[in-house]
Amino acid sequence: MAINLEPLHSIIWNGVSFEAANLPAFYSHLGVGIFETFRLNPNSSGNFLILGLKRHFQRLQNGLGKLDFSQIDENLLLDGIKHASKGFRSSSILKVRIIVTNNNLLLTAEELKDAWPKPAKVVSFQGCRSVPELKNCSALTSYLSHKQALEQGATTALLTQEDLTVTECSWANFFWFDQDANLFTASKNILQGVTRQIILDNQSLFGSIRQCSFSLQTVLSKAKEAFLTQATTGIVPITHINTMELPDSNKGLLVKKVAKTFQEISKQEMFEIC
Repeated sequence: MAINLEPLHSIIWNGVSFEAANLPAFYSHLGVGIFETFRLNPNSSGNFLILGLKRHFQRLQNGLGKLDFSQIDENLLLDGIKHASKGFRSSSILKVRIIVTNNNLLLTAEELKDAWPKPAKVVSFQGCRSVPELKNCSALTSYLSHKQALEQGATTALLTQEDLTVTECSWANFFWFDQDANLFTASKNILQGVTRQIILDNQSLFGSIRQCSFSLQTVLSKAKEAFLTQATTGIVPITHINTMELPDSNKGLLVKKVAKTFQEISKQEMFEIC
């Protein structure tokens, strides 16, 4: 059964009255929706390249199916991306976001700030995203944890459950290496990120990758290096977790190797927007 929201009859927006017909229906979605965010890199031909676009589209359609929303014509999405990216400088790196709420589609594009981010410092935050397997619009946990991390001088937060099991970062997935160079990432209560999945689908190139549950204390006591993965920033090394500096974070040889291998793999996952 499709989710239907009550129609709006009276709207006051920042003290100004509007007729309901003058505002799109997604203003009333109350967090019921799915979104995707990805990066557009300019190429030498004056077009844009998108990493893992088919994966983003597939995850979007899967999420819509779980909400019993209608599937979206992917040609419509491609046309929207092309239209939204027009008007930017050909050298601009862009962030595109697709938001779908009850039969409404919103697509935005903006220049990506911090396109090449510095190594990250993360602080732990007890909380989990709502329905974490969906990239859904209920983003309070992500927002509040990230906000608190910034207030503490960190880059973002590392989310934990009540029992201090580590899941993911505010807006990213989390990986860490132990002293034997085994690579770990959480297996449950996370978003299956596109960058994360590309790594897992090619794990023979990265050595041993263990998808499992692990505690914050295990990470603090055993982590040698760590990194986060995100569609807009790629692979970002982590230097500190809470007040602890990771032992090999200065050299970061293992993370650098992952980043180099990922860069090579990414060439096969690029989609060109003409």
